[in-house]
Parts: sequence; structure tokens; C-alpha cells
Amino acid sequence: MWRKTDQQRNASPITRSNLSKWVNTLVAKRVLLVSNRDVTVKPFLYGEDYYISTIVSELEKCGIPVDFAIFHGKKSESRGRNAAINIEEIVDDCTVVILHNVSPFHVCKAKMKKKGIRVVIPIYFIWNRVSALCDNLRTSIGPLFWQFVVDEYIVPSRSLAERLRKLGIIKKITILPPEYSCPYCNRMDNLKKRVHLKEHLPRIVNAVYIGSIIPKRIPLARIVDMLNEDPQREYKLTVYTASEIKEQTYQKGNVEIAIVKKSLSDEEKCKILRESHIFIAPTRGATMEPSISIMEAEYHGNIIIKIN
Repeated sequence: MWRKTDQQRNASPITRSNLSKWVNTLVAKRVLLVSNRDVTVKPFLYGEDYYISTIVSELEKCGIPVDFAIFHGKKSESRGRNAAINIEEIVDDCTVVILHNVSPFHVCKAKMKKKGIRVVIPIYFIWNRVSALCDNLRTSIGPLFWQFVVDEYIVPSRSLAERLRKLGIIKKITILPPEYSCPYCNRMDNLKKRVHLKEHLPRIVNAVYIGSIIPKRIPLARIVDMLNEDPQREYKLTVYTASEIKEQTYQKGNVEIAIVKKSLSDEEKCKILRESHIFIAPTRGATMEPSISIMEAEYHGNIIIKIN
């Protein structure tokens, strides 16, 4: 049984906030977002990029200027400049530095030399146990090792915050749930759809999955077998993916499966989710907790099915 150490008992409290409230508490001349990729490109390939994009959008709405630096290994480049530079050279005093998939090591010199720099790290996902695999081990102990540099961790869920505490994180943790809304449809209509589907599924059910095709993430054969356990309905399962996979349509029992290779725009995704009844949730490998794809499907009134 896990027991708290004295250090963990004296840890900063876990707080919960919404996005606008969290942004309003920042006292900063500017925010620097340091990422290993451009997080402004849509459609988002990763839920964590969506999460960061919503934070940036709220900061800019509140009049807090946001600069970007895309970091590649030991070099980084700021937006609008191609020269290789150090993070230390592009931060001012009282800058909030948000590190997105970049090690805090790269901001250590700036943290020591500049005044009032605040380092914030979003944590989107962490393994339930420390695996023997190097990548999983690094993902698990990284937040613990670098917390002397970090001022605040932001996480999307309480379960994730509690897992960080168990790892030994004593710094401030803020639960900042991701926010989602769709400009192409009416939320109330979607809520009515969900209530109706919970009471009565139609005889022909439109099921959908949107995302990468990885066996551990979406065990397609098991999903089809599960749908076939309902002999009273026919299921039309459409899989939309940008993965390198052959497009095909085939039938197995009462389930027709169509695999479509396509990156969907937000408007296309809205139309597909509104016309579907069931959304197949990813089982593992999601880059966000909770998965953005599940939030999108719930918003559009779908019944969520997940195989553990």
C-alpha cells in the first residue's frame, strides 16, 4: 500500500481551475511556448496539441502576448527567425515559459539568470506503472527529476494529478480540464440526440472511429466481434484515419466495415459525428487523458463504446 512521505504531506495542494480563470491568475509580461513542433497546424494530430492550442487561444483573448519557439534537439528557432538560438536569449524577465514536449533542462540557464521566470509544464498522460521499457521509464520519472526547475504542472484530469503525487511531485499541480466546443452545430440538439439514443438505438446503427489505426489503440477484430453480439441490429462501422493503410470495405456478420484514409477538417468531423450514433473510443495509446476524440464525440451526442 502506498504511503505518503513527509515531503509529500507538505506538497502544494492540487487545485482545479477552468481555462479562463487560470489565465487570469498569470502575472506575466509575455508567454513563451517552447514546443518540439508547430502546434498551430490543423487538423490536430495529437490531443495534446489541441490542449496547448486552446491555452494559447485563451491567453491571446486576454491580451497576453504569446511567442513561439520550435525546439529541435539542441537548437531552437523562434517564429519569424531562422537562426539557431538559445531559449535564454529569447526570454525576458517575468516571462511564463510553457514547455510542450521539451525538457526543462533547456531553460535552466534562463531560469538562473532572468528574474521572475515561471516554468509551466503540461502533463497529458503518464503510465500507471513504471515499465522496464526505456521510453515509459523516461516518461514516468522525467516530471519527478526536473521539478526543481518547474513552478507548476497543469494536467487535464484528477487521476493524472494523483498519479503525479504518487511519483513524488510536490510542486503546484493545477487540474485544467480541456474545453471543447463546435462552431458548426447546436449543443442542445446534440444533447437531445444523446438522450434519444440512450433510450432507443435504431435498427441500423452508424458507428464511427476517427484516429490512427494501431492494434493496441483500436482492436478492430474485437470491436467487430462485440458488435456482432447484438443480432437485432445491423452496424455500419466507418473508420477514418490518416494512417498508412489500404482503403477497403468488407462485411463480417451483421457489421459492415469501411476504412477511409483521410484527414478530416473540423467541419467534416462535425458532420460525421452528428450523423453517427456510436463512437468507438481508443483503448490505449491516447496522447491525452481524457482523449480529445471522446470529448468531441460526447459533445456531438454519440454513445461511447470502449473495449478495455
